Amino acid sequence: MSEDTLPHATSAPDELQKEAGAAIDEMRKSEQKDELGRINWAAVSQKMSDWWKEKGYSYP
Repeated sequence: MSEDTLPHATSAPDELQKEAGAAIDEMRKSEQKDELGRINWAAVSQKMSDWWKEKGYSYP
């Protein structure tokens, strides 16, 4: 299935939505921070997009 035809992550079942919350939290914690302690949110978002795609949904 092409990414254009994948259902959006917001239509995922509640249980998967809960998993996503935990997954993004783990991704955030594992991301390297810069010298000022900031998280690279673009990298986290890309990882989250890949996670959702593996589950069969589009994101963001």
